[in-house]
Amino acid sequence: MEADILIRNGTVIPIDPERRIIPDGAVAIKGDRIVAVGPSDEVARDHQAGEIIDARGMAIMPGFVDSHAHAGHGLIKTLGGGRSDLWYRACQGA
Repeated sequence: MEADILIRNGTVIPIDPERRIIPDGAVAIKGDRIVAVGPSDEVARDHQAGEIIDARGMAIMPGFVDSHAHAGHGLIKTLGGGRSDLWYRACQGA
């Protein structure tokens, strides 16, 4: 499937019920929609994109919008269910 943008090689935090953290993950975007989230190799294999963004060493949080811009201080820091250590590990890419 074609995608417009492929963001890959980052730590994906999809904010889903399973509370997954995908260490070498990717997100494929078509138009204004996220069409795939998963391991970089799988998403890149299934979604060719015109623009590829290397997010190595960065966190990718598909679908999450923090318009107030205090990401490290508030809501997303506690997404691990009150376990800040999970947030800090995700930010370090470990």
